[in-house]
Amino acid sequence: MKVQIAEGILYPDVVVTCGKADAGDEQVIIDPKLIIEVLSPSTRG
Repeated sequence: MKVQIAEGILYPDVVVTCGKADAGDEQVIIDPKLIIEVLSPSTRG
């Protein structure tokens, strides 16, 4: 799933939303409530 924010598009590890995806584009979340990104030494930067 893609998450659209003001700065662009994110591909987070975990996302929580209470809304429905826009009809016709179920791959983009525009109103996330929580975004979680798991960091590792290779992705920290």
